[in-house]
Amino acid sequence: MKKRDIIIVVVCVAATLVCIGLTFWGNLRNNGVLTTDAFMGVIASLIGVCATVIVGFQIASYFELRETKRQVDILQKERERLETICNDISKIRLDLSNAFVSIATTSSSPALRVYAIVCSLSFGDIGYVDSVAIIARYEALCKDMSNMSNSADCALMSTLFPKIHERLIAICWNQELNNYDEIIRLHYESLCLLNRFKTSEKDNK
Repeated sequence: MKKRDIIIVVVCVAATLVCIGLTFWGNLRNNGVLTTDAFMGVIASLIGVCATVIVGFQIASYFELRETKRQVDILQKERERLETICNDISKIRLDLSNAFVSIATTSSSPALRVYAIVCSLSFGDIGYVDSVAIIARYEALCKDMSNMSNSADCALMSTLFPKIHERLIAICWNQELNNYDEIIRLHYESLCLLNRFKTSEKDNK
């Protein structure tokens, strides 16, 4: 119960106790004789105390319920706002995934194609990309890394290795995805092929 509600109840009880006190004070002025009318007045005052307490708690409960409803409404609005934001983020990730696919398609550099495909996969792990498209991207990724022999491309791959590796290992596919086993197999194969371009600490010195 909040402080405001407690104040309401206390004021109601205090007002009733004042009425009882005035009743007894009036009888004391009448030589201390408690007449039937005075007795009935005391009983009525006690009933008033009980009724006041009950009504006071009902009023307090009403204010508390209204405050709870207001907070629930605020939380509901915040939830709807967050759901909208999450949907917008998912759409942006999907658009980025498709954009990187376009970059990979138009790029003439195998190393840049690999990087673009990995980026498209990392942005496409949200459940909106079809499993067939995912497999096609992995196959293209593995093909580019397998056929890469040009020294300049290999050097660029070695430079991009930390970023590509970080993105690739961070991808986590949903097990309920169609062709999940095939996707995981290709994912592991791409990681193995990528390790070819890992530059050792000795090479960096």
